[in-house]
Amino acid sequence: MANATLAMMQEIEMEAQAVLESYDQEIADLRKASEEDLAALALQYDQDTQAEVSQLKNLAEKEIDKLRQEIQGTIAQNEAAVREALTDKKDQLVQAIVDRVVASYGH
Repeated sequence: MANATLAMMQEIEMEAQAVLESYDQEIADLRKASEEDLAALALQYDQDTQAEVSQLKNLAEKEIDKLRQEIQGTIAQNEAAVREALTDKKDQLVQAIVDRVVASYGH
């Protein structure tokens, strides 16, 4: 009877060890699966972020090009206005300069 009890206790201990090992394996499997899921999520997040950055960069470049064209147009308009003003008032400007020179230095 002592041998039977000892054998039964050893069987129980072996079963408990087998259950413990299966739990340890299950924990390891779950940990690995979680790490793989996390890595996949991180990769997807990086790809999404890169796509969004690329899209925003393209929008910013288009906006910069648009603003440069607007600036060039404004500069061209301003230069045309200055040329027109100088052309239209050239005689008056020359006369004003002559008048000042005459006033300062005499006849």
